Amino acid sequence: MRVRFLVSMAGVGSVRDPGDVAECSPGEAARLIAAGFAEPADPPATVPPEKPHRAKPGKPEKADHDPAAKAEKR
Repeated sequence: MRVRFLVSMAGVGSVRDPGDVAECSPGEAARLIAAGFAEPADPPATVPPEKPHRAKPGKPEKADHDPAAKAEKR
């Protein structure tokens, strides 16, 4: 798993500065993230949002469907 370091870290043979991205095991990545030293470098896979449903253009439907009311209007 790739992580992006948020703090400086140094060890035998490696130095990490804030913003550096490194590959590490899932267990080590989980410990670094839990301690607040790093964050996941690869964004989680997301599903694109669905497009909103749009009504077809045209005449709006009338709200009054009472046949008795139509007969009185005539």
